[in-house]
Parts: sequence; C-alpha cells; structure tokens
Amino acid sequence: MEDADKVTSSLFEPPSVEAVNQELPDYELSTLFSFDRTGALYRGRQPKLDRDICLKLLPPLAGPDQEAYAEAFLHEAKTMASLNHPHIVKVHNFGQTQSGLFFFVMEYVEGSILRREVNAGRVQLEHIFAWVPPVCEALQHAHLQGVVHCDIRPKNILFTNEGEVTVANFGLARVQGQRPEFTSSTVAGVTVSTMDYVAPETSEPGVMFDVRADIYSLGVMIYEMITYQLPGSGYQPVSEAFGVDARFDTIIDGALRPNRESRFQTVMDISGWLSAIHGL
Repeated sequence: MEDADKVTSSLFEPPSVEAVNQELPDYELSTLFSFDRTGALYRGRQPKLDRDICLKLLPPLAGPDQEAYAEAFLHEAKTMASLNHPHIVKVHNFGQTQSGLFFFVMEYVEGSILRREVNAGRVQLEHIFAWVPPVCEALQHAHLQGVVHCDIRPKNILFTNEGEVTVANFGLARVQGQRPEFTSSTVAGVTVSTMDYVAPETSEPGVMFDVRADIYSLGVMIYEMITYQLPGSGYQPVSEAFGVDARFDTIIDGALRPNRESRFQTVMDISGWLSAIHGL
C-alpha cells in the first residue's frame, strides 16, 4: 500500500511509531509511511496472527461533539469491518488508543496505486476497462449494505503485485442516511475528502449522503484517467477533446450531473456502459 500524496498538515501531527507501539502493544509497527488531514498510515505486523497490517490513526475531533463523534466512529467501524469483498481492503480491527485517538487495522496491500499510474501518464483506455469495473463491484457491495465510501479518488485505488484492484480507505466511509456533522469522517470541522472529487450536494448543510455521492466521485476519476485532468465546471466532452468513443461522454455526463436525482443511480450503470463500449 503506497501513498504518493505525502502531505504534512498543521491539523494533525501524527505520533511516532514508537509512541503508537507503546499504546497498541498487540501490533508491531515499523514505518509511518503517509499522513495528511485524513490521518496517518503505519505499516507493521500483527504477530499473534502472523500477518502484515496497515494501521490508520484518525486525527482528534476539534469541538464539542466528541461524544457524537465517538458514537459515529463505533457504528461506522462495525459496518466497515463487516464488508467482505475481494476488491475491498479488509478491516481487521478498530478501537481507540490510550490517548484517545481512533484507529482502524487493515490488511496491508503490497503494490502500487492508481494515483501513481495517473501521475506517470501510464493509464490507457484498456486500463479503464480493466480497473473501473472491479471498483464498481466493490462499491456496489458496500452500497447494498448502506455504506457510502465518500472518498473515491486515485489515491484510494490500489493494485496488488498480482494486478488485482482493491478499494482502500473504507475506514472513512459513512453509513447512508447519516448527517455529515455526526460522522467520523468529519474532522476539525471539515470534510476530509479531496474537494475536486466531492459531489456538489455534500456541501449542502444537513444533507443526507447516499450512494450517488460515490457515483459522482467515480465519474471525476474516470474523466481524469482519460484526460489526465480534472473536469471542473464546464468540462469539454472527452469524445471531442480526446477522440474516444462518444459513449464515454454518456458515462461522464451521467455521473457528474449536479442534481443527483438525474445522475446515474447505481455504480453498475457505469460498469454496464463500460462493458458495452468494450464489447462493441
């Protein structure tokens, strides 16, 4: 599990490996390999079960809603741990350190990430046909259980050394129907997802999140995989700008409509269109 976005943040200074090992003696962490405002990622092992793990430590919540934050974390963590799909990074455990920070223990994925492939300009149309459908399957599995990922972007799409696609960071997901102010993915008063990939409705006060937020984010990611650019407002159809099949315009338009009622309603709509294009 690699991270090309190593960003320090004044919002969160992660504890040292030694400090976390003292608080969580059941794990032997070896490396702090990434941190930003969403938390810190540590690589290590769980000796009792003889397996490699990735531990994600979440930042503390700033403000008066710490009790609600804790309740939301525990509810969501149990839901995330129940997800069992070959294209979803498994959550093995969760809890709270002695100093009060919440954490997830996940499987460690040895390989690369989509962000690296995009940054290097190595993504071709054949990769979209190979990589996006497994992401759709993973999201569909989560959506059917009422879980919205809320942070779909190239940083969270992993590739194993065997080439398998895995969706990471379900530890920041939300249970559908919760208000954003009472979810554990809201830290220090801001939503931690990268704003370029976030659906418009997520900025509306008190909005109830649903699966269509992930559909929007997936549309942004597909656009970026084709163009190496983010769509922004008033984006140019990819068939005109990049000479791809016009049905890609249908996929992107159907995913990026500002009004979620007119957007694709399931991620399998995207997968179906990709199958149609690939099958010709």
